[in-house]
This record gives sequence, structure tokens and C-alpha cells, in this order.
Amino acid sequence: MKKLSPVRYFLILIAVFTLIFMGLSSISHGPKPKSADIALDQFSGERALVHLSDMIGDNKPHPTGSAENRRVLEVLQNKFAALGYETQVQKTLACTTHYPGCSQVENFIAVSIGSGSNHSSGDAIMLTTHYDSVPAAPGAGDAGAGVAALIEVARILKAEPTGSNTVIFLITDGEEGGLRGASGFANEHEWMKNVKLVVNLEARGASGPSTMFETHPGNLALIRQFAKTNKYPVANSLSYEIYKLLPNDTDYSIYRDMGVAGLNFAFTGDVALYHSARDDIAHLDKSSLQHHGENALAAVRAFRDVDLNTLVGESDATYFDVFGRVLLHWPSNLNLPLALWAFIIIAVAANKSRTGWRQDLLAATVLPGVIVLALVFGWLLSWPLGHWPQLFYLDHPYPWPGRLALLFVAALSAWIMARIFRDKNVSYNMLVCLAGVFLAFLSLIVASKMPGASYQFLVPAIALAVGWIVDMLLWRKQERFVWALHLGLISAAYMAVYHFIALEVIASYELSYVRIAPLIPLALLLVPVFMQAGRQDKKNLRLLGFGFGTVAIIATMTSALLPGFNETHPRVQNLVLEVNADTSKARWISETIGGEDKGFLAKAGFSKTRQAIQRFGIYSQNRFTKPADYSKLLAPQFNLLNDKAEGEHRILSVEIAARNNGYGLYLHFPADNRPLTVHINDMLTAEFGPSSKYKDISIRGPGDTTYTVKLVYPKGRKIQLSLEESISILPTQTDGMADLRPANSAPGFYGDRIQIFTTAIFE
Repeated sequence: MKKLSPVRYFLILIAVFTLIFMGLSSISHGPKPKSADIALDQFSGERALVHLSDMIGDNKPHPTGSAENRRVLEVLQNKFAALGYETQVQKTLACTTHYPGCSQVENFIAVSIGSGSNHSSGDAIMLTTHYDSVPAAPGAGDAGAGVAALIEVARILKAEPTGSNTVIFLITDGEEGGLRGASGFANEHEWMKNVKLVVNLEARGASGPSTMFETHPGNLALIRQFAKTNKYPVANSLSYEIYKLLPNDTDYSIYRDMGVAGLNFAFTGDVALYHSARDDIAHLDKSSLQHHGENALAAVRAFRDVDLNTLVGESDATYFDVFGRVLLHWPSNLNLPLALWAFIIIAVAANKSRTGWRQDLLAATVLPGVIVLALVFGWLLSWPLGHWPQLFYLDHPYPWPGRLALLFVAALSAWIMARIFRDKNVSYNMLVCLAGVFLAFLSLIVASKMPGASYQFLVPAIALAVGWIVDMLLWRKQERFVWALHLGLISAAYMAVYHFIALEVIASYELSYVRIAPLIPLALLLVPVFMQAGRQDKKNLRLLGFGFGTVAIIATMTSALLPGFNETHPRVQNLVLEVNADTSKARWISETIGGEDKGFLAKAGFSKTRQAIQRFGIYSQNRFTKPADYSKLLAPQFNLLNDKAEGEHRILSVEIAARNNGYGLYLHFPADNRPLTVHINDMLTAEFGPSSKYKDISIRGPGDTTYTVKLVYPKGRKIQLSLEESISILPTQTDGMADLRPANSAPGFYGDRIQIFTTAIFE
């Protein structure tokens, strides 16, 4: 800083930070889609898009069991057959207990036998996704993009020499009902015993990069090969560590729990479109489709001639991508020694930087001050930035004002502490060292508890330690730890921005104090920068702080005033006709995720206030309702077969069936009166314990089949339950209300529907 004025110095810093932001566009979108006329051995997003259009070009939902889903399956069969693959369809009633219920699934399977295999033996790579959608959505992102990508990959592989490993294409049905297609394949299909690596393509949105967010324990060998062969890697071991703690599942969860190696990819941008009627081709980011295909193709090419039995080992990898182009990785068991090395080096540097106990004590109070200030600012901004509790999941249609507000208050936290201690004779070098000691200490703690997450602190700590060694070599030429600071600052800036943006996937603006946390290491290293600049130019330092505060206030006000929904980020709003077959009464219910549009409610004739209602005669809810004419649908079939006592249990056996070609048949139970276990057609479907979060059983795609259900209760228990059939309806069947629905609202998840139910009580 001796040769640069503070103004020029800060302009350079701003340029560096801007370049980091621009480079990290890789975590906002995938690679540019390749045209249809590129070489045939390359993945083309445009060619894949043709397949997607053939499947869902009419943008109709296709839940399990629907005629539209059978049409999509037929398209799949024809496309793979045209490529020369032998195909099969696995039809089964698949039941799961983790999502209680069953589905009548039709899994699509195509196989390319490896050169070292035959039909009964040989290891296999399984490329998988699912083709069913939720009842409300066409499913372009979830998971039509994955299906289209696999068709294009299948075309490319058919023209290439066969690898030693077999390649299985499994496109499951029934994922949306509870991973039931994957469960049916894993439990029943002969090919499952051959599967040693699963590559799964998923989506929780309509844009963004195809991120490798989950793998398996003992993944070091897999990550090494993945890093060598993937051109556009977007992955980090922090997401793997976090995902292990979350209740989320994909089809890979079934295989992971069986000990099978895996690469799980998903894109998660524009999450408001997830399971929405607008999850269609028009709203799908074609870059996400391209990235899905690049990842799947790279995975097959990387592992088709590898001994797949070596992929599950004893060691995990720690890894993160650099601008989506290179995946840095190393064995996780190196994290502790590396963190200890950095800690010792920086501690030695701190010891050499002592200027007196008073000055050192002051320096030691600066860093906690920054941390507290940043978290307090984040907490204060949680309301203005996140005051729409109705926002869909984590998605805001205008995220940048909120991002800027948090970025600038983080910088303001560092500026305030630098301003307070500027004239206190606090050592620049000691501030640098204490920031490094803090990061190295965090690395030690995290490496011992959650190894894959430690790199975000470890990398800046190592950079600081290496920088200090360079500074020592140049000690006679400079008195400040310039190399240590700036190597640490740049690496901390990368980690801060990377995780600040990535954290949006799991933390909303209501949790701004969490969202700001990745910026704290960067703020710590900005303190000596601001302090030194202030000692050289007090006026410009004041202007800098004023600028930080002004931008933060303007950005906060802008974010608070912007609408929480628009046409491409809609609220979920379903129109539900609930029909009580026992009383011959019906009512419309407005069902939303994202608050209610009062103008719509008034125009559509709904109640002015929320009404306390009993859903299916069991669940208490507060909803906006309006009377409806009784719909003369057939009540779902419910026949009592047996009601008997066996030992300490009361066992109820019934027959149930859908009678209106609905997409779902549901048994609902009061939370305090659930059965102990449920079997459907002699298959265990549910085990309800005191802490179970589920209160119902679903049969998705029930068709006209009659199901035998056995419910086991404690002896002497009074039994109450409801049987409900859900039937999708068209906009023309909503009494004109669909035409009144505002553009910033759309059906989602289960969509506009009729729910006809009957209740049974057994004393």
C-alpha cells in the first residue's frame, strides 16, 4: 500500500471481488447449450430438447397411473428402441414405509451389456432419473430434463465402443409418490445385484447448474476419477455433509442405503417453479439440461472401464470446485494435520507480531466485535429482507437487493471496528494473524466433527500461513504481512461469495443472520485493510463507510418493497373441491403456499376470513372457503372384511378402491389415533411410532384395483379414519375461478382437484 493510494488500492480490490463474483456465475447457471449440429459424440442440449418436447410438449402433468404417464412411457420405449436398445418395463406394486404407501409403478429399463459382462453377471453403472410428475406439473425440470438428457446420452453411447462395465438406463415411475419406483427396482429386479455405481439426475427447480450434491461414504476413489474427467464440475463436500443431516430424499437414497456408490446431481434455481404448473419447457433453463447431460456422459466415460468395486473405500474426500472448471480434492484425513500446521505457523507469526499486551488485547477484541456486529446486522435484516413468510421455499424473484444488503453490512461490520480502533495503536500484523488463528482453529474443530465442511476455513488459513512464510522471506523489504493478508483475503473472498450464494438453497432471507455467516471470514480480513487505509486517508475511509451504509439501506428498502411473486416465480394456489360423500355436502377451498391474494378471493366469492374447518372430518385447518354444489361422484370403495382381536392388538381388515380414475387414494388418521402398523396387499406400508410425522397412507396411481388393507391397533382402541380419492380437474371445471387466478399464482404440487371422502368409525 506504500506505492498505491488508498483509492487506487480499493479500486483494485473491488475489481478482484467483481471478477470473483463474475467467475462464480458457474454456481448460478450451467454451461451454454450446444447446438444440434455439433459433432455426434458430444452432448447437445438442443438435441435433448427435442426429446423433451416429444415427451411433454403439450405441457400436461403426468402423475403415476395416468393416461398421460403411459403415453410418456410409450415415447421412451420408442426412442430407445429406435436407438437399438432392448427395453423392458417392470410393472409392480411398490410400497415404502419411509413415505407410507404404495404405487402401481411401471419402470422403464434399457441395458447396454458391457464387454466384460453377460446377462447374469458383471458390474453395472446405472444412469437413472424418473419420468412421472406431480399432479400439478408438466415436470420439465423435475425430472423431464433428466430423462431427455439420458436419451441423448444413450444415443452417444450406442455409437461408441462398449466399456467393460454394463450400463443400465433406469427411468423410474412413482418417484413423486415416495421413491417407489426405485424401491420396486431395488427390491425386486434381477439387475439390482449388478449395480455398483448409480448416477442420478434430479431437479428442485427450473434453472441453475447441475450440482453434484451427494455421494456415498468412502468416496475418495470416486471423487478422484470424477475430478479428472468432468469438464464442468460444480460440487463441494460441504453440501454432502449438510445433505446427510437433512430429511430430503431422491431415488439415490434407496441405493445409498444399500451401500451402492453414487453421484447425485440436481439443479435448484428458480425453486418457485418446482412442482408448479409452470415447470414447463418454456420456463426451463436449457443450460441446466446441457449440464445434466454433460455430467451423465462424463460419468459413464469415466467409469465404464474402471473396477467399480474400488469406488467404496475407507476414506472420504474433501473437495470444492473453482469457478466450475476444476475440482480441488484431497483425502479428508489430511484436514486435521493441515489445520494444525496452519495453526502453528500462524501462531508463530502472531508471537512475532506482539507489540505489547494492551495493543494485543485490543486486537483480540476487534475480531469478536466483527463477528457480533455481522450477526446482529443479519438478525436486524431478517425482517425487512424476509418479511414475506409466504414466499415459496427459498426463492425470491428479485434476490439481488437482499444479497447486496447483506454483503454491504458485512463490510460495514469490518469498517465500524476498524474505525473504532484506528487510533488505538492496534497492530496490522496482529490483526492479520488473529484472523488466521481463528480460521485455523475453526478448521481444527470442524475437521474433527464434519471433515468435508472444513475446507471453507482451512483454505484461507493455509493461504495465510503460506503468505506469512513468503513475508518472512521478504522481511527486510516490508514491515507488514502483505502476502499473508492478500493471499488470505482472496481465498476468503472466494469462499465467502461461493458459500453466500450456495447457502440460498437451504436458508431464506428470514434467516439472514445465517445467510451472512459465510461472509464473516472475509470481514475479519477486511479489518486490517480498512484500518491501514484509515490511517493514511481518514476522509476517504469515512466516505467508504458512508457508502457501505447507504448502499445497504437502499438495497434493504428496495428488497422490502419489491413484490414477493411474479409470473415466473408464482405463489402456489390450488382450487380444491372437497366432497363429503357421507353428508352429500361440498365446498371449495383455496389452498396456498405463499399467502392469499385478497383480490382473487373477493372476485371468486370466497369467505372474507379464514374458516375453521375439519378436513376429511379429521384434520383441523383454517382456510378460505365457499359453498359448492354437490358433485355426484362415486365415493371411494370401503368394505370391512374383518374386525378382530389378537393378543394385545385389534386388527381391522378392509378392502378399498378408487372409483373415479383419480391419481391418489388416501387413508387419513387422527394424529392421536394412528394404527401401529399398516399392510397393503400383505406388504408392510407403515409403522407409526409416537414421533412419526405422517398421518396418512397413500396409494398413487391406484387404477381400478381393489386393495386389501390390514390395520393393527392396540386392543380396545376406538378407530376413526377417512378414505379419500383425489381427482385432478381442468380449469374449465373450477366454476370459472381459474380464469380469475392472478398471473403471479399457479397450481402446484397436487394442483386443482376434487377430494371425495368417506369417514368410518369403529367403536
